[in-house]
Amino acid sequence: MTLFSATDPATPVARALVVTPVFHGVPDGMADGDARLDEAVRLTRGIGVAVPHAETVALAGTKADSLFGRLGVERLGGLMEAFHADLLVVDHPLTPLQQRTLERGCLGKVVDRCTLILEALATEAADTETRMQADLAALQFQRGRSIRCWSHLADRREGLGFQTTLVGMPGDTLLESHRRRLTERIAGLKRALAELRRARTLQRADRKAAGIPTVALVGYAGAGVASLHARLSSGMEARLPSGRMIDLAVGLPVLADLPHSVVTAFGVTQDAVREADLVLHVRDLSDPNDVAHTMAVEALLDQLGIGPADPRRLEVRTKADRLEATARAAVALRMADREDTAVLVSAETGMGLDELAQRIDRHLHSWQPAMPLRADGPALA
Repeated sequence: MTLFSATDPATPVARALVVTPVFHGVPDGMADGDARLDEAVRLTRGIGVAVPHAETVALAGTKADSLFGRLGVERLGGLMEAFHADLLVVDHPLTPLQQRTLERGCLGKVVDRCTLILEALATEAADTETRMQADLAALQFQRGRSIRCWSHLADRREGLGFQTTLVGMPGDTLLESHRRRLTERIAGLKRALAELRRARTLQRADRKAAGIPTVALVGYAGAGVASLHARLSSGMEARLPSGRMIDLAVGLPVLADLPHSVVTAFGVTQDAVREADLVLHVRDLSDPNDVAHTMAVEALLDQLGIGPADPRRLEVRTKADRLEATARAAVALRMADREDTAVLVSAETGMGLDELAQRIDRHLHSWQPAMPLRADGPALA
């Protein structure tokens, strides 16, 4: 059986079996295997791949050659055949040896968590700047592993240099040509991003000199950062109730086990957060795995030098509309008891956005006297 794209019935899409290993007795930042599996399925579907079956797999430990052992590989191969899947997504980092063993045993392409994250970032890239950073992260990751990158977007994959036929220097092997192509493409992207980084730094300096501060939104993937940003402004600029204009920046979507190449490649995005005058840590109030996700965000903010005690931080709890009125009241009461300064909002209904705008205004009040009221730019309240 073949599935087809919902937008183009003539275009077939890949079908994936998604598995999340759960290790006995091994501390895990995301202890709930089902929550991890749900996230892996969401990421897989986000890159345009159908998921006919997904499951958690209990493991006593890792196997050096295949992660799952011989019997486990045979079982996964049988499931891929039964569900007509041509792709196996393993929600765990794999070594090149483990990936090759799984591909041979399952007779299909295998993608680990790191590659899945890179594909998701590239698919969701909404502008040239983000796309360039996502491409650099993917290329650096694949060069380190010395294997080709899988992508359901064949034309994009070819544009990055992942052709099945490569023409290189005389005497080159296919792998040597592949590595040379990767190195050349990485060097080109680094040069372009370095120039872009300098331009963005100068632009932020000019905006600060004009009295326009920057507010950055950072949160775990799926916490509602994009929705909140869209609700606060129609672009990258917004106006507070006092009339002050602000620039809005969106940080890198945080995910557990982010490849190091992603953190280093997204330097332009990270600079905007590091140099922001106010950082909104966006947390999903309805997220059952909020504690682990918050730890992942905190780790990234620490790398940027924005620790928990940094006065530039303000916590925003999103999706408050998903709680019943009594549950919201209980959350507000607990926050008051702990002297929690977070703001409860809903980008869907607009709940709490007025208070958020006022809190942002107060935080920025000491930064610069309010700018004269301007008619352009959307108001936050």
